[in-house]
Amino acid sequence: MADVDLDARLDELFASESKEFTGARDALVRDLKANGRADEAAEVKALRKPTVAVAAVNRTARELPGEVPQLHGAGGSQR
Repeated sequence: MADVDLDARLDELFASESKEFTGARDALVRDLKANGRADEAAEVKALRKPTVAVAAVNRTARELPGEVPQLHGAGGSQR
């Protein structure tokens, strides 16, 4: 079996739609276990689906990276 590029797969996981998160996470866990990486599989299994707000920020950061500083500034002004 091919080795798992954990960083790339985690990036894909957090870029996925919310409804796909759990299935994608569990597939990554299976792949890690199949590659003898049980400790990493346990860490990935513990990841929870991002909240709607976090998913929106993630999406913005991926699709409009130039807007992140403004988003960060807006969040800071709400404190």
